[in-house]
Amino acid sequence: MANESNAAATGKVNIVRVNKDKHKNIKIKSTSGMPQATKLHISSVVAREFPQAATNFPVVFIKDSNSGRYLAVSLFGFEEGENLFFEDGKWAATYVPMNIARYPFAIEVSENADKKAVVHVGLDKSSDYVNEEEGQALFSEQGEETDYLKSMTKYLGELFESEMVTQHFTNRMVEMELVQPMDFGLEMANGDKRSVTGIYTIHQEKLQNLDDEKLTALHKQGYLGPVYAMLTSLGQVNRLVRLRNKTGVNTINRLHLQLK
Repeated sequence: MANESNAAATGKVNIVRVNKDKHKNIKIKSTSGMPQATKLHISSVVAREFPQAATNFPVVFIKDSNSGRYLAVSLFGFEEGENLFFEDGKWAATYVPMNIARYPFAIEVSENADKKAVVHVGLDKSSDYVNEEEGQALFSEQGEETDYLKSMTKYLGELFESEMVTQHFTNRMVEMELVQPMDFGLEMANGDKRSVTGIYTIHQEKLQNLDDEKLTALHKQGYLGPVYAMLTSLGQVNRLVRLRNKTGVNTINRLHLQLK
């Protein structure tokens, strides 16, 4: 499975840091219906949203081929460019992942004198939602930040913190050898057989065999909730099959979830 990218749904991006002198006239069009995610087959998710995401999509790990790090993502389709959660051109799931909802904004990070991360508001200037005629203004006529920009600044700060927590969670799962590879084996209606690879989940057997001390530690860290949400979410793979078959294109007769 291909790595998730912020540009996955939008092609090339041009992220710039928001500046009141350069962007005083910028406005953001409404992204109602989430059209920016039409061709997005995966999106990164943070641990705090696993329970909500799990009621809609499979939540799994993928491995970044460049860094070797595991990333938590929601699956929207079985192949690149396929988002099965769109109906009549609009987002049809009951939950929108934070990394989709933030668009066309992005997280920009710098370091202060103490080497601590400082979050800034980035903006994809190449986005069709960024213009000077229509939508929510970033700055007032007096050059002050609008409530809209302030709310997005807070949102991105919370998302950044959540991403750090999620990376710690993921690292802990790897350290405890609780990450298990799996494949989706698909038997297509036309007789073809396909396999979706590069996906990982929680190793349920190893989780069940953890001693009380390790389980208590995971509980105190707040990690058991995300763990069980990931495991529960695997049932949503069946929803992906139903949604694919509803399109009438490359329909699936049978799904085999293969743990390794």
